[in-house]
Amino acid sequence: MKKIKIGLMVGGLLLLAGCGAQEKQATAGSTKAARSTVKMAQSSSSQSTTQQATTAPTSESTSAAATSSQQTDENSAAFPYEVEAKDLGTTATYNLKGVNQPREVVFNQLGTAAATATFYWPDNQTGELKQPGDQRQITLKNVPMTLIRVFSANKVGNSEIRTVKVNTEIVVADKPASTPEAGLNGNMYLFRNSQGSISLATPEYAGNVSEDDADVMEEVLQ
Repeated sequence: MKKIKIGLMVGGLLLLAGCGAQEKQATAGSTKAARSTVKMAQSSSSQSTTQQATTAPTSESTSAAATSSQQTDENSAAFPYEVEAKDLGTTATYNLKGVNQPREVVFNQLGTAAATATFYWPDNQTGELKQPGDQRQITLKNVPMTLIRVFSANKVGNSEIRTVKVNTEIVVADKPASTPEAGLNGNMYLFRNSQGSISLATPEYAGNVSEDDADVMEEVLQ
């Protein structure tokens, strides 16, 4: 009888131990499943955040592009005869003809606050350009549509005067009236000609025009 009781007790203990092990395995499995669920939720949240972060700049870029396009359209409507600095590039050279005036006007650093125009006179003996030239600070600005008269670049004498519409003025820093360089004072204009290139309208530096044509500017080509 004692042996039977002892056997029953041992069997009961083994049964309890087995149940405890099963409970631990079940608990461990539940814990792993919970951890897996949390990791999946965190991963999904991270992917969603990354997608939002990636999408946001694209939306902002599209909005910025649309705004820029709208501003360009509005600018074109307000200043239909505008010539922008980028249309000329950072440097542009215009060649004047005739006597008693500069041979070249060279624009540098266009589109920046340091933009300049340098006037070069020819040497009367050698014909070479005198160095250094007369450099002036300039500013390109849009102005309301203005009608100006110009001596056409391909004129014969002073017979070919035409009227053109302009929106772009080149403001030139003046030199004191008491200096010889004062003869180059005066603003200029840019406009597109019928050939599709960009013309420069300068004051008539030579000054050999009649009183009736005192307002007429000189068309200069590159």
